[in-house]
Amino acid sequence: MNNFRNKYYVNKCRLKTLEQYPELEWIANELKGFLTEQEMQDHNAQVNVDALLEDDVARDFLIEKGIIEG
Repeated sequence: MNNFRNKYYVNKCRLKTLEQYPELEWIANELKGFLTEQEMQDHNAQVNVDALLEDDVARDFLIEKGIIEG
């Protein structure tokens, strides 16, 4: 058992931004359920235990899932 608080990701966007970029709603909906609780715990451990940068962990995840190119 780990000693980390559970952290959950949510899709969050300002209404003004959504009005300017309506495609963000579609993108956010496509990402629902894309990240499992276990993956989130693993990523939290990479940051909190392994001292990796949040941006690097997130980028590596997106590359691994094929969302962005490496």
